[in-house]
Order: sequence, then structure tokens, then C-alpha cells
Amino acid sequence: LYLRLIGSESAGEYPWETLFTPQQGFLALEGRWPIARIAAQQPRERDVRTFAPPLRFMAVMSAVGVPAAEEWGALRTAIADAHLDLELELSIHVGELELKEQIERELAEDGISGTVTMLSDAPALLAAIGHVDPHILHLFCHGTGGAAPMLQIATRGDHARGQGSSIVLEPLQL
Repeated sequence: LYLRLIGSESAGEYPWETLFTPQQGFLALEGRWPIARIAAQQPRERDVRTFAPPLRFMAVMSAVGVPAAEEWGALRTAIADAHLDLELELSIHVGELELKEQIERELAEDGISGTVTMLSDAPALLAAIGHVDPHILHLFCHGTGGAAPMLQIATRGDHARGQGSSIVLEPLQL
């Protein structure tokens, strides 16, 4: 499905990827065909986001029943393998206390500065995302798709009980 937006300034400003109907869900998640936008106009000034160091990377890693240590290990390896020539600002949010302590130890070993925070609730997480304003937001959690998609992120208490996800986010909240 191609959305040809050439010649229409107002159509070009419309966020086609976020079209949603309760019966069919998000247009961009339609599995029957790929969706592409064809536009010739220049982006509006307010839509242009330029990069200025440091690279702000935020990871939220917490899924009940699935330890995030392996996920952290993969991220740690990717950071080391990248050999970045620019400053990196890490903000890691987890629901497992042991993982928090492990990440803090390993960041110190690697000489990388960053913060590791225990997840508490949805408002605090959304505030942290807004405050960090990450260039990259990595999410390792449970979730559902379909007509009512959501992310399910666990707190320390959820991990202790071995069930549930106290933090539930809808896509539009992000």
C-alpha cells in the first residue's frame, strides 16, 4: 500500500502511520501488505531533529518470567563493539534488583557512565523518557498486539510475585 502525498501539503503533515480504527488497529501494523509513504515536500522545520552529542540511549528491561541479564549482555557487547568516538549517556531501567547491581558493576568495569534505575510505575517511567529524551529507546518487556496493543513492564514487586506487570503502556503514550 503506497500513500502518495505529492502535491498536498496538508496530507503530507498527517501522521498516516498512526491511523487507527478500533476494529482494525493501526494501519502501519496491517500484515497483509507493506505500507510506504511517498512524499516530495521538505519536512517542516519543527519536524527536523538534528543530532548533537552525547548519544542518549535508554533501555527499559523488565519482563516477568524472562530474566533480562542476557539482554543486558547483548547491549553491553554492542556498546563495546561499536567503539564510539562520541560521548554516550546511558539510562537503564530494570525491575530486577540483582540485574541493577550487575549493570552498575559492569558499567564501572567498562568505564562507562550511566544511571540504573529500578522501575516503579508508569508515570515515573514516562517522566524519565521525557527527561532523557533518548535518541534510542530500547524496550525488553512483554506486550500484546492487535486491536488493543500494549507494553507490559514489570516492577521489582511483579518479579517477586512472578506474575503481572504493574506498568502498562499504550503505544500512544510513548
